[in-house]
Amino acid sequence: MAGIKGWFSGLKGFTLFLAAFAALNVTLSLTVARESPLTSHALKFLDFSRIKAPGDIIPLYDVLQTEKKYGSSLIYRENFFKRRLKFIYPPTALVFFRPLQDLDRDRFIFITTSIINRIFLLFGIGTIFWLFNGFADRAGRTRGDIVLQNASVALLLFTFYPYFKAFTLGQAQIWINAMLLFSLLTFDRGKEGLSGVAMGFCALIKPSYGLALLWGLLAKRKRFAVAFLIVVLCGLAASLALYGWENHLDYVRALNYIGNHGEGYYPNQSINGFLNRILQNGNNLRWVADKYPPENALVRWGTTASSLLILGLALGSGWRNRKRLNFLPYLIVLLSITIASPIAWEHTYGFTFIIFLLLWETIFRGGLKDKGIPIAAVAFSYLLSSHFLHFLNTAFADTGWNFLQSYLLLGELILLALLYRFQRRTEFVN
Repeated sequence: MAGIKGWFSGLKGFTLFLAAFAALNVTLSLTVARESPLTSHALKFLDFSRIKAPGDIIPLYDVLQTEKKYGSSLIYRENFFKRRLKFIYPPTALVFFRPLQDLDRDRFIFITTSIINRIFLLFGIGTIFWLFNGFADRAGRTRGDIVLQNASVALLLFTFYPYFKAFTLGQAQIWINAMLLFSLLTFDRGKEGLSGVAMGFCALIKPSYGLALLWGLLAKRKRFAVAFLIVVLCGLAASLALYGWENHLDYVRALNYIGNHGEGYYPNQSINGFLNRILQNGNNLRWVADKYPPENALVRWGTTASSLLILGLALGSGWRNRKRLNFLPYLIVLLSITIASPIAWEHTYGFTFIIFLLLWETIFRGGLKDKGIPIAAVAFSYLLSSHFLHFLNTAFADTGWNFLQSYLLLGELILLALLYRFQRRTEFVN
């Protein structure tokens, strides 16, 4: 028995586990899962394929052409409310794309998806390895451990569906994932100012991450909060100068509309998506480009209550740990913000890859007596989060079992629960 327990402890145990799990995960990715990143999304990144028809970048280009096409500068009134275009980026995000506005569509798509997004994806990959190795080096690894661990991490990363899915969609979520990872890296290194700058850029593209500012204030992370606020105020000033107050107020109305309706389409792995699906409220199997589900009081109140609970617990964790620079509450709040959003597409969870690695490493080198259960729990959570299990989406779509379409959400909720379980562990204190 002692020999068996030895495999679940220490540096050797972590290295061997990571290698075995990576091999298992690759097998599942190539057999059970559909759209394995190794044969589709990650492959397009590796072989420098051009992303020819990215569904998410085309609406963005059309929105940038609003004034030219429709003779109106009222972006959301024209596109969201009149044309029913599902465009949810804020005016502050459009600022980043403004310099490319006058390009023809093909060139715009090529530069954004095949060049800029590829750079951000590569930056995110580099950040993952930098953060993982910096964290793992605290255990005093041998050269053999370093080589085998990094090879295993590479195999796991290139089969992690949420991280690479954003690439073939042409999503600006690639930028957000890269900045979230960089914010985690710099926060772990004690560089709160840089971490706040990265999070500020995330908030300019996806305003829900503005809640990280509130967390920073409650957690007494002053440099983080000040840097965050400076970036956001500068971005907002530029956005107001370019697009005016009216577009910003219209965007708030658009957010309110989205919050009241949500999205039932299965890639929406949020509480809102889960509720829309189990209540059979709208379509859950096919993308509808110009229509949201009908407004439903149960969905609206369920989303609101769950979001308040999830975010309240996360902010409370920051407050309780305010007297020490603890890495874990920061992981908790970023994951909580993502889960609590009314719309959280599969690829919004791309940054969580690093969380699984850090949890495993901490469990193996920590002082827990019984490590088998938490290791297995992280592994189960990872398998649910890592793969595109499309047979669950199609087989149960029109049945009372369609809650199984929310398998990725379940995986991330388990991950969040595990973060709370280990939030007092000293291994996560900078």
